[in-house]
Amino acid sequence: MSAPGAGHEFTPQEVSWQKRDILLFANSIGCKADELHFLYELHPRFAVFPTYPVILPFKLTDQEVIDFYARAGGAPIPGAPKLDYRRVVDGQRRIIALRPLPTSSAGRKFELRNKVIGLYDKGKAGTVLETEQSIVDQATGDIYTKILSSSFFVGQGGWGGPKGPSTVNYPPPEGKSPDATHVIQTTPETALLYRLNGDYNPLHATPEPGAKMGFGGTIIHGLFSWNAAAHGVLREIGQSDPENLKEFQARFASPVKPGDKLTTEIWRMGRLESGDEEIRFIFSKDVFKKLGPFWLRDNCQCDKCHHPQTRQREVDTFAIPSDIIIKKVIYAAEGLKVEFSDGHTGFYKYAWLKANGTKKPNSVIRAVHTAKPRPYHPFTGTGPYPTVLYDDVMQDDKGLLQWLDKIYIYGFCFVIGVPVTTRDTEKLLERIAFIRPTHYGGFWDFTSDMSFGDSAYTSEGLGAHTDTTYFTDPARLQLFHLLSHTDGKGGASLLVDGFRAAETLQKEKKSHYASLMRQSQPAHASGNENVCIQPIHEFPVLELHPQLDQLYRIRWNNYDRAPKTNWAIKDLKQWYTAARHWNEIISREKFQIWTQLEPGTALIFDNWRMLHGRSKFTGKRRMCGGYINNDDFLSQYRLLKFGREHVLNNLGNWHGKGHQEGNPNFLI
Repeated sequence: MSAPGAGHEFTPQEVSWQKRDILLFANSIGCKADELHFLYELHPRFAVFPTYPVILPFKLTDQEVIDFYARAGGAPIPGAPKLDYRRVVDGQRRIIALRPLPTSSAGRKFELRNKVIGLYDKGKAGTVLETEQSIVDQATGDIYTKILSSSFFVGQGGWGGPKGPSTVNYPPPEGKSPDATHVIQTTPETALLYRLNGDYNPLHATPEPGAKMGFGGTIIHGLFSWNAAAHGVLREIGQSDPENLKEFQARFASPVKPGDKLTTEIWRMGRLESGDEEIRFIFSKDVFKKLGPFWLRDNCQCDKCHHPQTRQREVDTFAIPSDIIIKKVIYAAEGLKVEFSDGHTGFYKYAWLKANGTKKPNSVIRAVHTAKPRPYHPFTGTGPYPTVLYDDVMQDDKGLLQWLDKIYIYGFCFVIGVPVTTRDTEKLLERIAFIRPTHYGGFWDFTSDMSFGDSAYTSEGLGAHTDTTYFTDPARLQLFHLLSHTDGKGGASLLVDGFRAAETLQKEKKSHYASLMRQSQPAHASGNENVCIQPIHEFPVLELHPQLDQLYRIRWNNYDRAPKTNWAIKDLKQWYTAARHWNEIISREKFQIWTQLEPGTALIFDNWRMLHGRSKFTGKRRMCGGYINNDDFLSQYRLLKFGREHVLNNLGNWHGKGHQEGNPNFLI
């Protein structure tokens, strides 16, 4: 079955150009002063840059600016839906140079002949229109250039048409370094100059169209990038001789923003049967040189560094040498392979590299390097653990308040005498508030069977971390009750007081403390096919209460940390240095509280303050527990401690010097 509109020919259109147009085009795509034959009309070898014909379908015969949207309405295509040319971007171009264009069309008539190859429905994403355009001498019928194009109409799919053929890829040779590299630095003026060739799409001049299309503002013409890549190949491999470029093809992979640095890496592939040489290239935004090799190594996507099911980070960030370098880059068919100086070979799919290109640095969060944690009492290892009896908690509110007091003050508390059943443990949690349901369910009863795609459901050891950093509102309280452990050993539980660690970081290096408060980080939970959770925006490791200027919440989970690209290299280095210091502090023996859970004793802790982990274990463990929301915990705690009337009288009151003055809102 042929594609809708296939073979349909549009009405031929006259095209013309002057020497001035040829000079402007060469200037706009980056030709250099040592390529004067493209830039000076009196040069004895003055010539048209061989990809210039791609601009003629936009320019036609114009010597004045035109209304792009009015012209781009597009003639109807039989059997095809009406397309909105205000929401179209370039998909792919291939040019075949059959004859060199004269430096001016004066005295002759040339026309653009345009026919449809196919129209393909890509679903919700959009529609692809493939055409063949020829530049033809009207008098002789000689074809000078053929241009095979695909245009992508954003968000205009779903009309029931054929999906079309798969795109053919031409990867560079695996294991071989580029034979040449060409770099061009774009500026805010790049697109404003290129558009004067005749492509007056407002998308490339003003931010509003790009914002509506999801690009975040102005983007540079796809054909600028395409022509700049062609120039890079011809300059670096073809001695800038227009006769050496017979055919050129490239696909548009991602938008280019004004200010991006663009790199073309070029490989010689050998001679074809025709005698022409095949060249392959990759044209990319210079992303990872900006972020540095440490960032790239830390975000390696291979199965050793990211668990293939949970997608959690498994690489030990702080075991990576701070002076790591890239030794070799291999462009494989399935993705990019990078050999690092620590002996590891990283792997990155091309789609991942495209998605994680550097973004505009985000604004930093207010940080007060003198801010202290909210009032608390650290457990330093001397004396008994904070403990309550199950019967006391279940008996009355006095016992419940005693329990909540210890959780709030010390950050954790053991409950002794809990019946070894799931229902009794569930009732214990419900003394505080309703159990928070998540993608793991409400009340948990689990073993290390990977029933959920998370490292907690394995038998591996886990370093100190807080849970649910991937939620906008992380769970406040977390309870574990070991019901059984058979045929094995290990599985000791780890607690680290994050407030105590933060104060130590502040004393030892205020700038590190401020960096973890200032720079936000992304997080995710993506271990199951139907789950991919991210908070509504990034949050820092150390969170400052906006009214009280107190450290009130810690988000630290290196397993769930996602790649961050919206920062400058200076901020990146500062954060990693600070995070390395933080990790060293929470790994110190004196900060670590190790206990062995037993059936009948439940452990509850403040997940906004206490980091937890465990040692590796063997055998089969059955654990139950659940989460409690922050707001519900504080509601219960404030009401029990101050009484309902006093809490109501202080609604919205942030004045005073602390809860010792009787303001319930200072319990945070």
